[in-house]
Amino acid sequence: MKIAIAANNGDMGGGEVMLLALARESAALGHEVEIIGPEEPGALIAKAREHGYRVTPLRSTSRIKYMISLRRWWRGHNADILWCNGLLPAVATSGMKRRIVHLHQIPSAKLRRLLPIAMLKSMRVIVPSDHMREQVPGSVLLPNWSNKVETTRASGSVGEVRIGFIGRFSSDKGLPTLIDATNFVSQSSSKSLKLVLAGAPRFVGEEDQKRVKDSIDGSGVPVEQIGWVPPSEFFSNVDIVVVPSVWQEPFGLVATEAMSAKVPLVVSDAGALPEIVGKEYPWIAKAGDWEALAEVLSRAIEATDFEIQANIDRLHERWRNLFSPEAGRRGLADLVNSLREA
Repeated sequence: MKIAIAANNGDMGGGEVMLLALARESAALGHEVEIIGPEEPGALIAKAREHGYRVTPLRSTSRIKYMISLRRWWRGHNADILWCNGLLPAVATSGMKRRIVHLHQIPSAKLRRLLPIAMLKSMRVIVPSDHMREQVPGSVLLPNWSNKVETTRASGSVGEVRIGFIGRFSSDKGLPTLIDATNFVSQSSSKSLKLVLAGAPRFVGEEDQKRVKDSIDGSGVPVEQIGWVPPSEFFSNVDIVVVPSVWQEPFGLVATEAMSAKVPLVVSDAGALPEIVGKEYPWIAKAGDWEALAEVLSRAIEATDFEIQANIDRLHERWRNLFSPEAGRRGLADLVNSLREA
C-alpha cells in the first residue's frame, strides 16, 4: 500500500519520534511511505530525508497555512491511506476519505471540541494506551514502541546511587516531586545519592520554570544536569530511572526505553504508566505525592540484587512482547490488514 504520513508539526517531539517509527515499520512491511510536514520548522523533514524517506514539505508560514496546504495536497494525492499523526492534520483533512487519525495525547480542554471534527469519516482512530482509549470513544489500541537502548553502564562511586530523570523540566513531569522525595530518602539512606537530570525546560512557562529551577537549586543532594542527550548516553550514566509524572501520561516512552535498556525503573501512577509496567509492578508511586515516591524510591534503592534483577528481567520481557519494534510491526500489520478486509 501507499501510505502518506502527515506530521502534526515540524519540530521533533514524542509524536514525531513515533511518526518516524511508523514510517520505519511500514516500510519494513513492504509499504511505500511518504512523509508530509511543514517547511518550517523543518527538523522533522530533515530527519525523514536523513533516513531516506520520500518527503513533501508544505507551506507553513502559520499553522493555518499548513492545514490548508495539507488539505489541498491530499485532495490531489493517490496514496491508499493518509495517516494523520496528531490532531492538527486530522482536523485539516476532516471529512475526507481514506484517513487514519492517530492521537498521541488527549487534546486539551480547549481543543477537545475538535475531536469529532478530526474523527469525521476516518477509517480508524488510533490511541497508544487503554488509558486513552477510555477517553476517546470508538478508538482502537496500537501501543507505541521504542527501539532497544544499548548501554555501557558502569558502576558509580562506591555506595553512590545515580537517580536519573529525562524529559521536560516542569512540575507536570514531576521534577520538583522527585527532588523532594530524593531529599527525604537521602536523610536515612545508607548510600550516597546523586540526581542526573537530562532535558531542559522546553515549552514551560516562566512561572513554572522558576519553580523548577528553585527546586533544583535547593536540592539537598548533588545534581548533575547533562542537557538533551541520546537515550543511550543517559541510560548508561544512571543506576535507576524515575518517571515521576503528575499529568496523565498518554503513554510512557521513557519507561519503555528504560525497560529495553534493563535499567531499574520507578514510575508514578499517572495515566498509562501503570499500564506500561504492569499494574502488579512493585515500584509504582502515587502521582504528585513526594512522600509516596520517597517510600517507593527507598525500597528500590535498598532492594537486594536478586529483587532488582528480577524486576529488570520482568520489564525487559514485557518490553519485548508489547513495546519493541517487532511488537509494533505486528500491531501495525494487523491494523493494515483489518483495513483491507473492511
